[in-house]
Amino acid sequence: SLPDGGELGGAALLATVQSGTGLATRLSPRPYLHPVRTLAGVPVTDHLPADHPWHLGAGFTLQDVNGTNFWGGKTYIRASGPYEERQDHGRIIERSTVSGPGLLEQELSWQASDGAELLRERRTTGSRQLDRRTWQLELRTELTAVVDSSLGSPGSNGAPGSGYGGFFWRLPACAEAEVFTAEGRGEPEVHGSASPWLAWAADFPGGPATLVFAAPAEAPDPWFVRMADYPAVGSALAWDRPVVLAAGDSLVRTFTVWIVDAKLSPAEVAELMANRVSA
Repeated sequence: SLPDGGELGGAALLATVQSGTGLATRLSPRPYLHPVRTLAGVPVTDHLPADHPWHLGAGFTLQDVNGTNFWGGKTYIRASGPYEERQDHGRIIERSTVSGPGLLEQELSWQASDGAELLRERRTTGSRQLDRRTWQLELRTELTAVVDSSLGSPGSNGAPGSGYGGFFWRLPACAEAEVFTAEGRGEPEVHGSASPWLAWAADFPGGPATLVFAAPAEAPDPWFVRMADYPAVGSALAWDRPVVLAAGDSLVRTFTVWIVDAKLSPAEVAELMANRVSA
């Protein structure tokens, strides 16, 4: 399989693929992208941050699959209410990896703490440059249940507004950050909304950048957004109820992110999205 340090991108190194092997069990080891960079080289992901060390760059994972925590950290249990430290962490391992110019295909195995396989995943990650300051990242995941599976989150387990799990992007510390959709602005308005796109514009340590996330075409999953506590954007697969898959059933989600070397205004992002639709 592709070792740590594998690369995604053409002439510019746009993303580094981490296998997750060697991470502590409590972090739910799994593959992820970090660092992801703009074309000018500005890092726009963080991993192993002190506040939530199980936040690992950009990737796809869930906090509850049949009681196994693939997210890392504490687990929210409906019966007990607060988050608890439990020995329930799983891991996602690479079974095979194929890479080519601007493309990465991974076959992944979601395994419980006892090694039992719960899900198989085919994850395809691609990149393409759009202009001198913009490139596009696409991540498509196909999850197939090996056994009857319930895909859940703290939100589906009774924690209001905490439906995180699925696609998740931890951003580095940044200044003058703005988060907005076509309909709303600021964390309270966009968190939990189901807008077709969401943008995060900020001054990062390496320079200004904007990330525009498109909702998956397959389902209107709500956005999970954190700005006050820490900087992150996610697409919530199981916001307030679990997704149930019978053994052999599959689920597909496709996520597209535009990564721009500039702080775009809402009008500029709207224009970018309009051009995307007409292209």
